[in-house]
Amino acid sequence: MHDDADLLRLLQLASPALPVGAFSYSEGLEYAVHVGMVSDAAALNEWIADGLEFGAAQLEAAIMARVHDAWSAGDTARGGRAESTS
Repeated sequence: MHDDADLLRLLQLASPALPVGAFSYSEGLEYAVHVGMVSDAAALNEWIADGLEFGAAQLEAAIMARVHDAWSAGDTARGGRAESTS
């Protein structure tokens, strides 16, 4: 079985402290604001909705769910592969 330190290391991958750069982490929202693509609440709402529908969030959520399931089951070998858990 795993301890709390193992879970902490897994959760660090999803942390804003991960040094990937602000533009990468926000999927370019700062740039979109800077160039005027997002200039009001309606445009921001559309940006967020598009990101949730078409962006990497769906892929990342699916992978994190599989990794969490593997970690919870104590299956460290499966935790590193992107395969169906069913």
